[in-house]
Amino acid sequence: MKGACALVFNEDRAFISFASLTRTYCTFCGETEIPISLTSGDFFSYFRRNSELINRKIKEAEKRFSFRVENVFIELPQGLGNAKVVRDVVPLKRRKRIGPRDISFAKKYIENKFLDWDDYCLHNIAIQYEVEGSCFDEPPLGVCGKKIVLKNFLVWIKDKFYRETEDILDSLDRHFAGFVYPAISIYSCSFNSKSGVQAVIHCGYGMSSFTVRNKEGFIFSQASDFGLKKIYRELSRRFLLSDALAGEVFERYVSFKETPYFKEITIKREDAYVNISTQAINVFVREYIRNEIITILQQMIPHMPGEDSTLSLIGRFNNKKGFYGLLKDCLPYSLKRPIERTVVSSSFGCLQYGLYRFLERDHLKQKSLLWRIINMYREYF
Repeated sequence: MKGACALVFNEDRAFISFASLTRTYCTFCGETEIPISLTSGDFFSYFRRNSELINRKIKEAEKRFSFRVENVFIELPQGLGNAKVVRDVVPLKRRKRIGPRDISFAKKYIENKFLDWDDYCLHNIAIQYEVEGSCFDEPPLGVCGKKIVLKNFLVWIKDKFYRETEDILDSLDRHFAGFVYPAISIYSCSFNSKSGVQAVIHCGYGMSSFTVRNKEGFIFSQASDFGLKKIYRELSRRFLLSDALAGEVFERYVSFKETPYFKEITIKREDAYVNISTQAINVFVREYIRNEIITILQQMIPHMPGEDSTLSLIGRFNNKKGFYGLLKDCLPYSLKRPIERTVVSSSFGCLQYGLYRFLERDHLKQKSLLWRIINMYREYF
């Protein structure tokens, strides 16, 4: 059986999502964590240094899931790529009915015009088309015209960066299937279609971010300093714990469901032992997280007009019971769970988008009936 995986590197650890593949769809198999920290510096030295460990984890997954990983996707590390929105007129050879080849030609024309010879294009997403004065959100197939005005979102890196990553994976006998822009990975954890205004809040370790795909089709992302590390620090300050102990208390005892007041934990503080109510810990953490997410939402509001917007949350709290229930009453938007609810990174979104690229390839062919039925089944359940 064929398989694929996607790598995401966070400040405190790396994550790998795995999926088995058939001709029509992928089946998520699981997510693996690797305790390797990505600090500021040379990503390629870091990746080369840890490549054998990563490959060992992939081999373990291949044995566990009985498949061979043929494609490896990587979420583009922060600061490595470039992104911008461009607009230009693309002339056609003659007036004609526009077909899929014309759309492909127009997108490649935009790519060649705005990128340098040593740039490698990762994403070329058409935000809007204009033909004969009429604007279209979807490819204007069958519309007559002699030119197309395109507004595109381009993401690129230097070709040498792409080739260096490819060489590292080649040395491991792995096929590098490409980078995925972080905002697109995050978005693809919860959404795999274009329908209205859709947004995702990603709660990470050192930072969080919100990603919005607005009515015009533009994907906007903004970072926040809220993250798991900040929660540890506030928990440490409130209950006079070391940072390491605060992290352990959070992982073991914090729940987003109601906790009986009589349950206590005993903690050693210097030379003495103290009892702390788990209810006190949980009330503090729940209120703190709720307030931080509301603050992020206030930053999002200008990008999410109307109550018909859909919001999802992914990240390090997904494996905590009651997380969505905690926020359901304080969010002004329809709330959608991630496609794979057990994933605590954006690795599954990276994998899903790497395989399907639904924002870029919608003009090439219609989805099969079987694919649409499977997708509808997943959305419902």
